[in-house]
Amino acid sequence: MSLLRNLFGKNAGSEQRSEKLSTLTDEELWLLQNKMVNFGLDFKDQPVTQRDHQSVMDEMFRRKIINDRSLRLYQEGIQFAQQHDFRRAADKFREATKESPRFLTALNNLGAALLELGNPQEALEVLKEGKKICLTLDLATNIDKAEAMLAIR
Repeated sequence: MSLLRNLFGKNAGSEQRSEKLSTLTDEELWLLQNKMVNFGLDFKDQPVTQRDHQSVMDEMFRRKIINDRSLRLYQEGIQFAQQHDFRRAADKFREATKESPRFLTALNNLGAALLELGNPQEALEVLKEGKKICLTLDLATNIDKAEAMLAIR
């Protein structure tokens, strides 16, 4: 069972999911969305459904954390990253974060793309900016990579 079904019961409607999601802080919402995207799991390490993921995205739109343009730019960045075109991926992620500064998934991916491009200083600055927005943000791996790359130079 997914987190949302655990919270609302098996037959919970979208209204009940939205009501519960609205009680989460932005940080908790981002952490849930991040875990869903990266691992397909909820907070209880249970698989999530497309409906669960859509409910979280709807809440992010409702709070104006993301918008249609920033989501489109983010998705384009993902496509470029999958093609190993990290320069164009970084450009798209940067545009997405300018459009929606609290879109932390795009910010994290911008940092990762900059690391792939060999720009650890810029990546570190971007990732530390994300830490200011979300104190428990799981950027530690990319921050560690950036600092290690800088130490070698």
